[in-house]
Amino acid sequence: MSFSLLNEEIIDVGLCQGCAKCAGACKHIIMENLRPVLKDYCILEREGIDCGKCYEGCPQVIQIRFEAGQPIGIYSLRSKNPEILKRASSGGFVTT
Repeated sequence: MSFSLLNEEIIDVGLCQGCAKCAGACKHIIMENLRPVLKDYCILEREGIDCGKCYEGCPQVIQIRFEAGQPIGIYSLRSKNPEILKRASSGGFVTT
């Protein structure tokens, strides 16, 4: 999971939000115009070291994985406390 994969799946298709999390995880990445750029080389591609921190830490990669998976379950919850139900807008479960 090198920078080239991050570039292909996130940056080139316009999903990058410019958060710079990848640049914070890798000393070989800098930000230019709110986009990550490889300043010299990817250690994973050049030296074969198992890294991938730029890809694994990207919030957009996490979002893609979430969307690709099946939901674990869908629940509808409601408080059993009548006082909370009087004031709650959506069942009051979080308040309970």
